[in-house]
Amino acid sequence: MTLYVVGALGAFAGGFVQGCVGFGMAIILTPLMMLVAPQEYVIPMVVIIGFTNVVLLTWRLYRNASREILVRLVLGAAIGIPLGVQVLAAFSGPGFRVALGLFMVVFAAVMFSGWTRPLRNQRAALLWVGLASGFLGGSTSISEPPLVIFLSNQRVSKEVFRATMVCYFALTGVIGLASFAWKGLITAPVVTNAAACLPLMLLGTYFGMRLATRVSEEHFRRASMAAAGIMGAVLTANNLPGLF
Repeated sequence: MTLYVVGALGAFAGGFVQGCVGFGMAIILTPLMMLVAPQEYVIPMVVIIGFTNVVLLTWRLYRNASREILVRLVLGAAIGIPLGVQVLAAFSGPGFRVALGLFMVVFAAVMFSGWTRPLRNQRAALLWVGLASGFLGGSTSISEPPLVIFLSNQRVSKEVFRATMVCYFALTGVIGLASFAWKGLITAPVVTNAAACLPLMLLGTYFGMRLATRVSEEHFRRASMAAAGIMGAVLTANNLPGLF
């Protein structure tokens, strides 16, 4: 019951954020669910929920996506995702959760700092960004940080930013689900609980898309990162005692 309540509320919040800014489902949902369930259960479940979300968003946003950026990111992710899934299958325990929590805090701090240094050779960098994103997606379900930092650093317009992120998640979601199924991580309980969370996720996505036209995406993105940083800190604090 606790897992369902946390998952449903987290799916609503994640859908709301992603519907508004184009990313954030896994950033919001994964740390919340890891407070009540092991990562080998949580991560495939988050990937299923997130994939359903981005498929719906892709129908609305794909026209604004940058094909040049998208193709290279997906090529890199196709290598990174299976590697990340191998890590997920091999490691477990509080150390993994502490590392994820600290990663969330650092990511939020980088986003808040406003640090940028645009790269001249963007095409070469895109493959590495995709590989890093894919690896994180396969091992933690949180593939957004390298993408958000890179696209923000390159000063991509918000319309292209949002659409490219959503299309990227839709394409790599297919690779991710196939990789999880190959490792036997897509089980009946995972699918059942993910399906139970979908109605609230869809409701959150609807309200997020409505809000996207009324509120500055920059302000909402910063608020989302603040929430992610707080949840990362909570996840770290709750699992630190297990290391000792």
